[in-house]
Amino acid sequence: MAAFFSFSYMDDGALNFAEQKVARAIAALPPDARVISTLKDSRLYVPALQHVVDRPCIGRCFDFADYEPSTGQFRLRAQPGNSFVISDYADIAKLERGQFAFNRTDVALYRVFSCHAGQEICVDRVLPGQQLLEEDLAPMQ
Repeated sequence: MAAFFSFSYMDDGALNFAEQKVARAIAALPPDARVISTLKDSRLYVPALQHVVDRPCIGRCFDFADYEPSTGQFRLRAQPGNSFVISDYADIAKLERGQFAFNRTDVALYRVFSCHAGQEICVDRVLPGQQLLEEDLAPMQ
């Protein structure tokens, strides 16, 4: 039991460290910015970084890739063409597979990605037509 909680504590510490880096990266964005995270960690079995922008964005930005409104199964639902979140669940699935190309010109979208060989987390503006691929925090050396 001690080993389990020790490893859980270490994992939580690593996830909190990544979230702190994300918070620093998005601090420079304009208020109410639309953000997509393309972060992944190939060392993890589960996609633990899928919602890494959720808490840092509270009151500051919108997670444009939040899948919940597009499913229609929650109280909050996305209308097609809205400027807050992806409304088509098929686009969310494409994003998760690295096949999503952002094609809108009416939304200023920013992506959070791994940079400097996985040592830092950066933010840049997504251009129309740009394919959003996951960036690994732990690239193979």
